[in-house]
Amino acid sequence: MLLLPRPVRLMVGYLLGAWMISLTLGLIIVFTLNHSGAVSTTQHTFSPAADIALGVLALVCRVGSALRRL
Repeated sequence: MLLLPRPVRLMVGYLLGAWMISLTLGLIIVFTLNHSGAVSTTQHTFSPAADIALGVLALVCRVGSALRRL
């Protein structure tokens, strides 16, 4: 495709086609799942503070293991 005299037009066509297909399929999936009942309200089992604490703990463990290897 790059050896053709004007590869930009063909590549733009492929890009626009892929963009339109992905956008169309994404919208179909979103609107189909919205009305199917698969999407419902979530119930959080942890508070946001607990999520942040677990994230900080994971980062501390990772930094600790990285420093141990030095």
